[in-house]
Amino acid sequence: MKLSTLVVLCAGLCAAVSGAQTRSLITQKIDDTQLVTLRGDVHPLARPQYDRGLAPDSFMLRHLRILLKRAPEQEQAVERFIDQLHDPASPSYHRWLTPRETGQRFGVAQQDIDAIVMWLGAHGFQVDQVYPSRTMIEFSGAAAQVREAFHTEIHRYFVKGQEHWAVSTDPRIPGALAPAVAGIAKLNDFEPHPAYHEGGRVRSDGG
Repeated sequence: MKLSTLVVLCAGLCAAVSGAQTRSLITQKIDDTQLVTLRGDVHPLARPQYDRGLAPDSFMLRHLRILLKRAPEQEQAVERFIDQLHDPASPSYHRWLTPRETGQRFGVAQQDIDAIVMWLGAHGFQVDQVYPSRTMIEFSGAAAQVREAFHTEIHRYFVKGQEHWAVSTDPRIPGALAPAVAGIAKLNDFEPHPAYHEGGRVRSDGG
């Protein structure tokens, strides 16, 4: 093997295994009395005229997802890497990453994930999985737990001849968690409008 080829291969390997420095964004004690509101999690059809009242406390919600937020420097590193994927002169050219590899390089700090998982567990939720990309945590729980943890109610809605459920107000979370949380998905059963998903590989759209 030529020395020049070996240098290129080694550079590509180093680029694949080394990632942006991951720092913890949750740096304060989690206090459930110090809250911030997550805007935009109420579905547009969850309107008062369609409201049919509270869902039972025992009503189970599955596949809820906390969407995690990368640090600004990680987002910049992702953008640089995407540019390199399309640059024939880069050792990372077309070196697509799996979700697990993406998580290892660009995912939220494990310390932050652990803190959120522990907080969910303390409020009685079942944590079903942490996505390999380390950008989502999937969990399940009852309407009463949602009300107690997120300070919002699950209501029943009747829209266009169909019954649905959804939160009636934007959820609130401890301010200490907010730097690492982008939002909460699946807080209703209306037809979804995909904006955030677990992609198979890193592509130019950042999925």
